[in-house]
Amino acid sequence: MWKIKTFNDLRFTAGSTLGNRVAKIKDFGNGYGIEVEEHLAGYDATIMKDDEAYTKTYIANDVMTRLSAEELSELMRKIQNLGKFTY
Repeated sequence: MWKIKTFNDLRFTAGSTLGNRVAKIKDFGNGYGIEVEEHLAGYDATIMKDDEAYTKTYIANDVMTRLSAEELSELMRKIQNLGKFTY
């Protein structure tokens, strides 16, 4: 059974900038993924497609900044639904 992934499914590792931690899900099964960077002020998230930043969605056209864990989970739900309702 397919399970919607949320913040709790992210696995953070040491990032390359300023010691921030980074998590990435390359593909949710619909061709889209997410990259998340942890900061003191919250989380920055980028929608990914084919392992590249992708800004041509109704969700966002740039990196989303200062998200909470709850906001990040909601964003992840929206990304996982991309493409489900197109023909």
